[in-house]
Amino acid sequence: MVDRYRIRDVTFFETFLELVENSFGGYVSITKLNNYFRSLGINKSKRTLSNYLRYLEEAYYVILVRKFGFTTREVLQQPRKVYPIDTAYFRRKAIGPMMESAVAVELMRRGLNYGYLRINDYEVDFVINREPREYVQVTYASAMDEIDRREFRALARVSEALGRGIARVITWDLEGETTINGVKITMTPLWKWLLEG
Repeated sequence: MVDRYRIRDVTFFETFLELVENSFGGYVSITKLNNYFRSLGINKSKRTLSNYLRYLEEAYYVILVRKFGFTTREVLQQPRKVYPIDTAYFRRKAIGPMMESAVAVELMRRGLNYGYLRINDYEVDFVINREPREYVQVTYASAMDEIDRREFRALARVSEALGRGIARVITWDLEGETTINGVKITMTPLWKWLLEG
């Protein structure tokens, strides 16, 4: 990337990359990165930071997942979730975020239009915008009682807010169905979901 994009401040780029890597599975915001660097006395424009993030994406080092929304403004002004293309790049070997990353990569590979949805106190990992719309949570669970109730509630609430669709929880190896607030939720093991594509 340094050679391809003629990055002059390599030391700064390495620091930027480290911050992005520490955010894998979480959110990255150009404004917050800019504020952080300014607090250290480092002045880099938001445009430079945005370009660096784009370089990482173009080099297939990361996937940037935008917030799901119906207007461009609603989508562009929100932080993006960042996942590595290769789960080996995770600094913390947490299975849940690594599974989420594998799902993000597979959704990209399938060419689907998708984003995350975060409203108030709940989040849905992926909203796949097709007919029927699909709402997906990813969790490292192998038994029903291990799944956090928030995962189910978020799927039920987003189904009410955006309209019924397919509600799915991708698990480690749990398979089955449940109904929450009248919403049928399918549980599918990650390996099986990957083979469906």
